[in-house]
Amino acid sequence: MDGEKARVVHRRDSPEGISDRAYAMTEKYKDGTAAFTRSMRNRMVQTLLRIKMATEQESLQAIRPL
Repeated sequence: MDGEKARVVHRRDSPEGISDRAYAMTEKYKDGTAAFTRSMRNRMVQTLLRIKMATEQESLQAIRPL
């Protein structure tokens, strides 16, 4: 990108909330909505860090002399 910067945003919106069935399944199988939300956020951060590392690695390789 020749010195340009990019911003990557990772979001999981549910403006209308989740259904009663999804809530019940989250409570039963995902240790509750608070634990699921923490887990989801942690995985999103991990994904963004992997994207950042891959992009930076690619940028370094592009400027490294042969």
